[in-house]
Amino acid sequence: MTSELEIEERRIIRRRQERISPPSEGVLSPKFLETKTKPHVPFAGRVYGEICYYISLIGLVIGIIGCVMAINGYTVMKSERMITEMWKGKTIQRVWQDAGGMEVPHNGYWFTQYFPKGDAVAELGITIIALAAIGGMMGIGVVLFSDKNYLYLTFTIIVFLIMLSTMTGVLRVR
Repeated sequence: MTSELEIEERRIIRRRQERISPPSEGVLSPKFLETKTKPHVPFAGRVYGEICYYISLIGLVIGIIGCVMAINGYTVMKSERMITEMWKGKTIQRVWQDAGGMEVPHNGYWFTQYFPKGDAVAELGITIIALAAIGGMMGIGVVLFSDKNYLYLTFTIIVFLIMLSTMTGVLRVR
């Protein structure tokens, strides 16, 4: 015959094991995970994800190359001077003049004039990553058009045009 103390010890041990081991029922149980299938991802979503992924990887590699070039001192602007001037609260015109010795470029793609420089190459990489979303939206548009899903195609075209117009500077935040 077991004493009440032994019964209580077994009960405590069982409670500890239940807290540590995964439950036998529920979402985390091995039985549930074995029988559950992955959710179906629509083809348009996979196309968007693949396009964005690979374009982003290209932009990432270009950005890293630009950062390495900039770390080695091959830059348009003196980064330490630029940061110091910004922390002092100088105007953007003054920061560009002091750190880069030039006027503030009026187009959003200033780096196109300074391509061999590291910070310009890094900025190109960031721009390519931002373009990944536009490339993905074009891919979704093709898939939705071929599926004759015109409602979502309309939404895709609207979002695509908004993204494209902000990247080209037609829409601006002031």
